[in-house]
Amino acid sequence: MLLSVLWLIGCVPVFTIGASTVALYYVAMKMVRDEEEGIVRRSFRENFRQSIPVTLILFLFIGVLAADFHILGRSKQKIHSLMYGGCITVF
Repeated sequence: MLLSVLWLIGCVPVFTIGASTVALYYVAMKMVRDEEEGIVRRSFRENFRQSIPVTLILFLFIGVLAADFHILGRSKQKIHSLMYGGCITVF
């Protein structure tokens, strides 16, 4: 439960969602292997630099999908419902 609360707190600044998720996975795997010795604090620091590019790619992907939804919402063509389905599937 503490690990989930720490993940939620780490996700409050949107930029650190990737680092928090990587740290959550890392600590959970260490807990499964019974190797947990003060790794909660250290894992966020170790994985922060690696997760920044992944987080930026994720934000770019979400931005493109949001733009697609916005453009499709203003569209008057009949095919927009099919395109909505495609965007929802990708999302």
